[in-house]
Amino acid sequence: MADKRIILNLKRGSKGLGFNIIGGSDMPNQLGDCGIFVSKIKKGGAADEDGTLQVGDRIIELNSVNLEKVNHSFAVQTFLDAGNEVKLVIERKEEMSPRAEKIGKALRIGLPILAAGIAVAAYIIYRTRRN
Repeated sequence: MADKRIILNLKRGSKGLGFNIIGGSDMPNQLGDCGIFVSKIKKGGAADEDGTLQVGDRIIELNSVNLEKVNHSFAVQTFLDAGNEVKLVIERKEEMSPRAEKIGKALRIGLPILAAGIAVAAYIIYRTRRN
């Protein structure tokens, strides 16, 4: 998977920005990632109406404030203080094409086998030249 950066401008509506966040340095996910992520898009909210933001998107910046290594409370307060118009920089994992995924899987499996084969061949050559 590749990462794609997206810049998004939202206007706070009567229902706020219309999404929830999870994460932070004090609340890492199961993989130990401390980023701030979109956990829910609220129906009818600004994010829902815009249609760009997706559950799972990582929020990198809010109005030029870096949110990559902050605790959850700081991130929430930054959103509350952000004003009516916000600029978000988000990062999204891009799905690979099925062909690229197959190639990646083959490389992950094949490279260790190839390395082992090269090591065995090198050992055999070394032993035959030594004798």
